Amino acid sequence: MPLGSVLAFWGVAALLIAVPGADWAFAISAGLRRQVLPAAGGIVLGYLAMTLVVAAGLGVLVASTPAALLALTSPVGST
Repeated sequence: MPLGSVLAFWGVAALLIAVPGADWAFAISAGLRRQVLPAAGGIVLGYLAMTLVVAAGLGVLVASTPAALLALTSPVGST
């Protein structure tokens, strides 16, 4: 794998970690409700699933095939 691709991946990964987003807001609200472990577990499983999909090469398929992206992002029964 080209070094530029690896560095780009690590750059995006660092931004996902450093920039507050919806997962941070969810984690804070879960902490206020004292339900930290289920919330953190869900966030970790979500990131793990995204990592496995990209590692399997499906990220390239979705990026190059608009129909695949539409199928993954459309609600069930609307495609």
